[in-house]
Amino acid sequence: MLSSTTKPMAVVTAPVSLISFSRNSAVQMAATRVLSILCFIASIFQSYSMENVNVFTDTIQIKELSSTICLILYEEVNRNEMLIIAIFDLLNFASRYQLYNRGTR
Repeated sequence: MLSSTTKPMAVVTAPVSLISFSRNSAVQMAATRVLSILCFIASIFQSYSMENVNVFTDTIQIKELSSTICLILYEEVNRNEMLIIAIFDLLNFASRYQLYNRGTR
């Protein structure tokens, strides 16, 4: 049972943490896909009901994710094509979210 003092965790924190801190490429790929879906959903609903919601709220979180993506692209390029594709999908959906997010503010 969870403690009543446990703080809620942002939905994106879990997949970002799994991408950033896991060295298992299957876990990273699954987390990348989840984060891609979250960015896609946020970009669709941004203009409707989520004006004040920001998917990425923590600058440190963004820096860790960025560093990890660079490391994955460098290390996994010849070993895990599916993870690389998942990373590019994430970058695509994150850029769409960024584009739509700028358009509504």
